[in-house]
Amino acid sequence: MPQIILSTTTNCFKTIVKDISHKELENITWNKIYNIINNKYSIPKNLIKIINKDGKRKKHSSLINEKLNIRDFRMYNINTSQYINDYLITYTIV
Repeated sequence: MPQIILSTTTNCFKTIVKDISHKELENITWNKIYNIINNKYSIPKNLIKIINKDGKRKKHSSLINEKLNIRDFRMYNINTSQYINDYLITYTIV
C-alpha cells in the first residue's frame, strides 16, 4: 500500500505517515494534504507552506487552485534505481 509521508522542516513537529489506497492517491488534492496536517496538529492552513518540487515554499491560497501531481513527489530508491510507491511532501510552518 502506498504511503504519503509529510515531513516538516520545523523540529517541533514529527513526520506524518499516512497509508493511502491507490484509488485515494489518484484523487488526492492539495486541500486534502493541508487537511491531514491541520487535523494532526491543529495548525491553521494559512500558516502551513508546502515546499514544491522546485524547492519553493507555497502557501495554501496559491496551491488550492493548482492541480496536485502526486508523481512529482514519488520517492526514488537510489540503490535499485527504481521508483517506489511512497510519496514525500515537505512542509514548513511560518
